[in-house]
Amino acid sequence: MIAQSYYYTLVKRGQWDHPDWFHYAAYDHPPLPKYMFGLSLDLAGFEPPENLDRWMEWQGYERNDAGQWVPSEKGGDFSPPGEDVLYSARVPSAIFGVGGALAVFFIGLQLRGRFLGMIATVLVVANPLYLTHARRAMSDSFAECMVLASVAIGFWGVRLVWSNKLHWRQWLAFVLSASTACGLAALAKLNGGIAAVVVLAMLGVNWILSVRTRSRRPLAPDRPRAANLALGAIALPAVGAGSFALFVLLNPFMTASPRLAADAPKEVQKLATSGLIARAKFLVQFRREWTEQALANAAFRMDWLRTPRDRLQMTVWEGFGRYSVLGPRDIKTHVPRPDAERFSEYRRWTCVVWLPLFLWGVWWSGRVGWQEFRAGRPPLAWCLLLYTTAALATIALIPLNWNRYYLPIQPAASLVVPFGILCSFGSIAARLTLKPATA
Repeated sequence: MIAQSYYYTLVKRGQWDHPDWFHYAAYDHPPLPKYMFGLSLDLAGFEPPENLDRWMEWQGYERNDAGQWVPSEKGGDFSPPGEDVLYSARVPSAIFGVGGALAVFFIGLQLRGRFLGMIATVLVVANPLYLTHARRAMSDSFAECMVLASVAIGFWGVRLVWSNKLHWRQWLAFVLSASTACGLAALAKLNGGIAAVVVLAMLGVNWILSVRTRSRRPLAPDRPRAANLALGAIALPAVGAGSFALFVLLNPFMTASPRLAADAPKEVQKLATSGLIARAKFLVQFRREWTEQALANAAFRMDWLRTPRDRLQMTVWEGFGRYSVLGPRDIKTHVPRPDAERFSEYRRWTCVVWLPLFLWGVWWSGRVGWQEFRAGRPPLAWCLLLYTTAALATIALIPLNWNRYYLPIQPAASLVVPFGILCSFGSIAARLTLKPATA
């Protein structure tokens, strides 16, 4: 991906219609991390890549006497960059990692106050998987940060829907910030598009619930204001359109119209003449085909999760055990690997502690959300459940056992677990509190 920061060079030069925007390296990953790596190298005094030569060598190609790229007999050149270059490329990942932790705090702050926000942030920072990816020059830290930021902003939008005071300036700020966060999430990693789905679902569900509450409590002074419901109905499509527009605007693959050579590959020529929707479908189809190819690649055989049972088992073992905050600090996989995964390895047994705590928090989220709804308040606990469900779905639907795919559930669990514990303590304290004697 450092070699792919060549696309930062193209953007810096204003070459938005360069033919290389249709190269495999352009759509292999969304461009936000590439831009950030290139910018960081530039600011550190290093020269970002001027072409794709290094990336092609890494892929296992070499130039022949005619200057054409042909498969190399030596295979790919996997030699790492210099330590200073690698350090500079890791800086943006660390910055976005910090941003994700701050977003977790603001989610917890809105959900139950500063204490929950602080505990959840500490759990995220202490999580070995989150910490590892916040120090890698890869796309996961960027995507997770923007998804978490989108959720935090989504909580704000939900509170605006339920407000009994008109906040048109805040609505404008919400639409702009939500569109930016959701657009950048997809621009960081294609499955980061789940951010827009979560925010729109939060807003849509709460709009329906607030309309129902307003009709059932016509005389309540704190009922949702009609003007906020109208603005919420406008904000819903505005956020969806705004996030997609930002994704298109900052991703020249979606808009480039280069002059191609007559002998350009047919697929490239087809892309050059296609529209926005066709290119978006191409990206989705490309990722689907890439997964299918990985499931046919014998080199990844040990990581195949072909059946729902396999995916469920490894979600529990890895997501709530090995890569949870209770898992080992060193997340590296031992080699050679055994023929079958074992429950006793990598401290996977900790799932028997972390998973019940997680499920307890899920139960409390459902209960508290119902109490909030009955009281005419925004059910933020249900929003937490919605986000958590989306995070679990992104894990359970991916048929590959790679550690970065278990990252989305870690911040969600870091919020759900302490939320359930704090609600339990609050309930116990309320029962033990002596009521004053009546005359």
